[in-house]
Amino acid sequence: MTPEVKKEYQSFFLESVAGQHFVEHLQKLIDIQHRSAENEPELARDYVQRAKGIREVISHIQSVTAKPKKGRVKS
Repeated sequence: MTPEVKKEYQSFFLESVAGQHFVEHLQKLIDIQHRSAENEPELARDYVQRAKGIREVISHIQSVTAKPKKGRVKS
């Protein structure tokens, strides 16, 4: 990931209201998918897979926006 892209991700997802709202909405979608899985057991696998896909998006955002720990030497 280029430093420019990382900076833009941080600016949007960590600092802007819209980006924070988007991530919150993703979290709500995960909850909705899990509730749907409980309410419709015959489709539970489908709902859980959708939740997993949403978690992968959140994981990507977190990995790109992560700030390096102090004391680490970048090679």
